[in-house]
Amino acid sequence: WFCGGDAVAALANAAFIASVGRNTTRCDPLSLATRPRLRARCAQRELKCLYVRRARLVERMCTEEKKTDEDVVERVWRFFFGAKEATPFGLARFDRDRFPELYPAELEERAELLPEDAGHPDLQLLRPLLRRTSLETRPLQLLFDADRDGWTATAFHSAVDKKGPALVLARSTGGAVFGGYSPKGWVGYGESRGSVAAFLFTWPQGVAEATADSADGGASTISTSTSTSTTTSSSSEEKPFYKLRKVGKAAMAVMDVPESGPQFGADSLIIPLMDARQSVPDGSERRARCNLGPYYERLPNGGKSLFAPGENRNATELTQLRVYGGVYADDEEIPFSDALPFALE
Repeated sequence: WFCGGDAVAALANAAFIASVGRNTTRCDPLSLATRPRLRARCAQRELKCLYVRRARLVERMCTEEKKTDEDVVERVWRFFFGAKEATPFGLARFDRDRFPELYPAELEERAELLPEDAGHPDLQLLRPLLRRTSLETRPLQLLFDADRDGWTATAFHSAVDKKGPALVLARSTGGAVFGGYSPKGWVGYGESRGSVAAFLFTWPQGVAEATADSADGGASTISTSTSTSTTTSSSSEEKPFYKLRKVGKAAMAVMDVPESGPQFGADSLIIPLMDARQSVPDGSERRARCNLGPYYERLPNGGKSLFAPGENRNATELTQLRVYGGVYADDEEIPFSDALPFALE
């Protein structure tokens, strides 16, 4: 009887129980009162009819279930109220094409280079990572360069706060090229900027060959790590690349700490830079630490570090730190340029 589970059976009951009252009095009331055997036969016949109708209704719903991938709520809605409208009440539906950053980072597809990326090796390197993000088709600009602006948290936040979504790009002394994408940027309010679309990336062995190929319009090798599989594409002579999704839902994707540089997760990638309370640089402002797993995926081999093989994941020295953000017109609203309402976390 149930075919699709208790939920389908309950819904089938609801479809015919309302009609029981008008379908159980087909026999003459006087005859039923004076002839007990006739009354029993009528009750038995009505009960049989109800079961037959119920069975047909459940069978119909189960048949429709096999023809569609809709969940039980959508099937019930369509059964009683008709097909789902593309724009109910004139409102467009939320889907991945219109609102890509409501979904986890894209691992298989890559964004196409823009004309503005020509002649900029960093942009040619980063652009393919931005597939299904708010920056996919938007020209990028250099917001922060530690060598130019200073290796301080104050300089970092002065350059990136309220500038919208951005990409962090860093290089280590061991040759690794790595960073992360912050879909909601920074504002310097000391809050968590949650997003399931955030991700980290790394070329642990460097990108010398990949950058050269990108400049010629080629594509770098991409190994995408998920909880169950790893996919590698492009030619084997280029160096491997890993793109790692946020795990554990959206919370704490990026920690927006005004006394620190970029922080992804509680400890997934932290570049503290020099605190405003520190008067003299001591070399610690160039160090980064990384611990993959709790907030972002690990490498396909289980590795917990974005850095080059052999580098200390608790104190790796950086040779470069840059942040790229989108270019917006003067009259264009910059997304996520203020504190986040709790509901967006």
